[in-house]
Formats: sequence, C-alpha cells, structure tokens
Amino acid sequence: MNELFTPPNKDAIDALEELYAPIRKVMPLKKNQYALLPRSIQELSYILTQQRGEMPFYWSSPRLRSAYFYYFMPWNLVRLAQCIPNLYLPELSYIEEYPSILDIGSGPLTLPLALWLFRKDLRDIPLTIYCYDTAKHPMEYGKRLLEEIMSTKKWKIVLIDARKTHYRDIKTKVALTIASNVINELVQRKTRSMEESLTNVYTMLTYHLAHKSHALCIEIGTRLGGTIISALHDIIVEAEEYDIIAPCTHNNVCPYSEGKQKTWCHFSFADFVAPTWLTKLSTRADLPKTTLSTSLLHIGNGIENTYNSRILSSPIYIPSTKEYIRYVCREEGIGVLEKAKRYVQGTALNTQISIPQRIDEKTGCPFVSLVKEK
Repeated sequence: MNELFTPPNKDAIDALEELYAPIRKVMPLKKNQYALLPRSIQELSYILTQQRGEMPFYWSSPRLRSAYFYYFMPWNLVRLAQCIPNLYLPELSYIEEYPSILDIGSGPLTLPLALWLFRKDLRDIPLTIYCYDTAKHPMEYGKRLLEEIMSTKKWKIVLIDARKTHYRDIKTKVALTIASNVINELVQRKTRSMEESLTNVYTMLTYHLAHKSHALCIEIGTRLGGTIISALHDIIVEAEEYDIIAPCTHNNVCPYSEGKQKTWCHFSFADFVAPTWLTKLSTRADLPKTTLSTSLLHIGNGIENTYNSRILSSPIYIPSTKEYIRYVCREEGIGVLEKAKRYVQGTALNTQISIPQRIDEKTGCPFVSLVKEK
C-alpha cells in the first residue's frame, strides 16, 4: 500500500514552529499593527471567500499583505506538510540533470518554501526556482523569506514578471512544474471559458517539462478547487501525453467529473499539527482551524501504477453492521470499502468487486474488497 499523506514528522513540526521568527524579520510589525492583525485577518478572509473578484488589490495593502503572510500562508504550509514529505518526485539524479523548478502563479513562494522545509533531500541540489506571477510584491517578500530560512544559499530564486514575460519565453527545461492555490483564480477570469482556461493551464504546466519531469497542482479542497482539479484531470487524460501519478491510480475520466457524485475529489484532515504561535493567532482572529482539506493532481511520463484504488474519505460508521466504510476511487468509478477504519485517507491499494456483488443504497456505488496479496 502507498500512503499519499502522512502526519508531519518532528522535522516538519519544528520547521513550522521556527517559521515565526523569519516572518517577523522579513515583515516586521509595530506593536499597534500586531494588535490590529486579527481584524486584518478577518477582513482578508471575507475577501478571499466572498469577494474573489477583488483579490488582486490586497497585495498592495500592507495591512492585508501582513494578514496573508502571518496567517494564510502559514496555514497553507501546514496543509502542504501533509503531502509534500510523501510526494513522489523524479529521481534525484534526474533533478540534478535538470536542476530547475518552475512555480506558476508563485505568489509568496508557498510551494518552494514547502519544498525547502519538508524535503531535506532537495536542499543539497543547487536548484534554480523560477517564480512566475503577475504580482511583484508577494514574490519579493517570499524570496526574502525563503532566503532567510535557507541555512546555505544553494537555491537560486529567479522572479519573473508575468506581465512582461510570456511563460514560453522562459528558455529552460525543468524537472518539476508546480502550482498552488492559483488554478481556481485563473479559471475565474471571465475572458475565457473554464475549459479554455484549464487547457491553457495544462499547456503552462507541461510546456517546460523534460522527458521524465513531473507537474504538480495543489488547491485548497473546496468544492471549487476539487471540481477544477477533476476537470483538469480529464483534459490531461484526453491529451494522452502524461500519466496521472496521484491521487488517481488510473488514466480514465474522473468519476467526480461525470456528475454522478454529490461530493468532489478532496482529502480532509483533522489530525494536522500546527505551530503554537499560529494557533494562538488564529484564536485571536476568531478563525481557528479544525479541518484542513486538499485537492491535488500530480502527473508525469512513463509512470506505472501498481495499485487500482485510492481511499478518498474519512471512515464512516454504519450502525447496522457496526463497521466502518470508506469510499475509494477506482478506474471503474467510486467503490465502498468495508472494514476500512485502519487505513489512512489517501492510501493506494488494490480492490475488487465484492462477491456476492452488492450495491450501496445511499450512493449506488458497488461494495469492494481488498485483493489478497499472493
């Protein structure tokens, strides 16, 4: 079995706890500014959830920018700490051959920060991180923060203004293209349809990939984020140029994009570990976190998946059988796995239709059972 998510280890927990000092150094706040920080966090939370069309302006507001760097970016890093440590990357020798990463819609460099914090195996490789965005200020602050955190300046950070440079003009092949919390903004621009926007996203993600390179998209696991990830999955499947590495264990149409399911593709965690300073700030802002959700898509070339299913849901207790079930994604669609409490959400495994065949009355999905290993 292959676990896509794991609780953060001690190194990741310590890295998050120690993040506060460099944030304060890069973006210092006076006493009165810090006192007003909870109110700014609440305001920005409203903008991000209720007024998404007005998002670009908050980067130019020092008060709201501080709210993002002290609260929203750290929470994004806590969420990424669940999956980045287990992320299946190209071989280190291949990354050394193509020592570049392209971060699309980089913002404050959240994903490059996560790679440095949670992937020690990459730190000794002299990577060049190309950060591509239309907003200059968050990239500059993110660069300063990452350089402050790096014990040795082995990574070179290159900021690229997307308003002045087309992504096709970046003349390099990369080992990895990444995008976090940006796709849902791209597809909401009203100049294009969602399909046109996602086709453009697919081109941006894959244009600079070398033959064994990967691309990774991570979104917050809202209905919008999960729906967009599913639609992007189907565009990639239709193109037949890349294999799905995760979360899917197949290259078929996403079961959630066919409209037969009431929910969307995402993974939720209540057992996350957040740094003390962040939980205290969250309480002050009256915006504590009890669950973190993620939707993601990871693609590459020539990937052979040895599993046919992945667990999607938390365990669900069934009183009539006194057992726990979990929903799993399979090539044939969603299945219901019984006696599944012990498995971790995101685990890949091999299942088969249960015999005798039974259908879950609530969802219309078939019950499945584990394939016994020979």
